[in-house]
Amino acid sequence: MLVRFAGRLVLAILVSSSAWAADPPGSATAGGNSDIVVKGVGPHAMDTYVRQAITSGDRGQLARWNRPICTRVINLDAVHADAVENRIASIARAVHAGVAAKPCKANVLIIATTDPDGAVKQIRDDYPRLFLFRDNGDRPAADYEDLLKPEPVRWINASERLSADGVAIGNGTLAESSLAGSNLPTNTVREPGGIDTTTREDSAISIAVIDANKLANIGTGQLADYMAMVVLGNPRFGAPFKGDTIMAMFADRDAGAAIPEAMTSMDLSLLQNLYSTANLRTADQQRASIEYRMRHPTIAAKVEDGADKNR
Repeated sequence: MLVRFAGRLVLAILVSSSAWAADPPGSATAGGNSDIVVKGVGPHAMDTYVRQAITSGDRGQLARWNRPICTRVINLDAVHADAVENRIASIARAVHAGVAAKPCKANVLIIATTDPDGAVKQIRDDYPRLFLFRDNGDRPAADYEDLLKPEPVRWINASERLSADGVAIGNGTLAESSLAGSNLPTNTVREPGGIDTTTREDSAISIAVIDANKLANIGTGQLADYMAMVVLGNPRFGAPFKGDTIMAMFADRDAGAAIPEAMTSMDLSLLQNLYSTANLRTADQQRASIEYRMRHPTIAAKVEDGADKNR
């Protein structure tokens, strides 16, 4: 069993069903143009969005999944759980993130509950290492008090520092366990370059808690795309997202504004470029490369950067 939940947390929630394509718009698998151009976003707004949507680890690099993801959704009925899991897998494949073949050990856990505080407390009990300083001095992956904020979705995305070829550094890495085994940017434009580092930041575990009490007017497809951004992009929990992004969905809804029907072109472009830019760079270098590629996909695609092939 993934996480021990008291009976009061078990819920087969019903959310409004909205149809969405099996593959994200613009993805290679959907037959669309994968070179998505993000227009109409100023440099400051783009920088803010990228910094909120992909956070860096303590060692100053952006984390992404370099191992296949295996998603488990619990407390949703089987039809909706499968839809969310399949949608996350479809988007992961479209941005060239690995997806494990089922059955697999879960490293992504999504929990729907009417008692989110209780779920967070249970996660703290079942995964205490996520809330403690690591052996190498890194800060905890999660702040317990922060996770008690009454947000519609709360999440913990933990990463670990590995060598350039993916070997664990030190002892007691998060990779040693999985959720399934626990109790629980008229001159020539050039892409920013940089000097390679000797380490990379690998996503290791993602846990999200969905407050079933706060899903009014949110469709299944919208929720699935939101969760795909949470899992694949490593966004900063509590960031005040706004503008053309699925991450602003709940704020837009609460303000009475229209919300995206699915992941936006800016969201998909960010994920595509997070998973194609060099991972042996500092976070600032990685963000600069991602912003460049989002604005100039055709030029970026022609740049022969061997480091970008290191995933």
